[in-house]
Amino acid sequence: MAILNSFFTKKHFPFGNCYTKESKLNLILQTNSLEIKKMIIGLHLGNGYGSQPGAWRFPGVEPENYTSFDARVKQAQAAERGKFQFVFLPDGPGAIMSDIETESPGFNLDVMMTLAAVARETGHIGLVATGSTTFNEPFNLARQFKALDIMSHGRVGWNAITSSGEDVAANYGKKIPSSEDRYGRAHEVVQLVQSLWGSWGKNAWIHNQETGQFAKKKRLYPLIYKENSWVPEDHFTFRHRNKVNPSFFMLEEVRMHTN
Repeated sequence: MAILNSFFTKKHFPFGNCYTKESKLNLILQTNSLEIKKMIIGLHLGNGYGSQPGAWRFPGVEPENYTSFDARVKQAQAAERGKFQFVFLPDGPGAIMSDIETESPGFNLDVMMTLAAVARETGHIGLVATGSTTFNEPFNLARQFKALDIMSHGRVGWNAITSSGEDVAANYGKKIPSSEDRYGRAHEVVQLVQSLWGSWGKNAWIHNQETGQFAKKKRLYPLIYKENSWVPEDHFTFRHRNKVNPSFFMLEEVRMHTN
């Protein structure tokens, strides 16, 4: 009502009481129908110190946080208490991009292991991890993110990206593909991951101890890779009562997509 009252001033009604009751009621209805925009705020966990250069030397910062899962857990818990919607872990498994003599690298601990630790010690905050489609296989991505989603009771987001640095490619013993190939593969990988998540149909998991039926095979929709194409033959290895799959987190657009 305080918002509505701000409309009833001489600034908005310069002609005094010339407005009828009907026109004022119409204004109230229009005001009530206005969409209230909200900001989604997340925390970048990073390397355990913070995002600022030289953060590892700041007063009060534990110098061993670089290899501490406990530090990430405490930071995520603080963000949850502060009503942040999610924590975000980028990943760039390439060469050291900073002056290692004086500065800590931005990436270190495995993002999935880190968020697994965070998931067990938090209850509400979203957990977003980066997973490259360039050097990771669809099955591995699907299994890791779904397992983390089950562990966290449906709080996981996947920041699906393509790798672009030769230093990253070198860690896999490969060269960076062309932009066309990278984004073509990214499109295929995302579709395949979604298909794997959906390979167990509705009510496929029975787990009835009395009848001895574990699952309904006819409600499984398997996939397997053969000669540069995926065909129905094998299926994902688990299903969970949480029917909502992990969300897609598009860093470039700063918004979340729920499949």
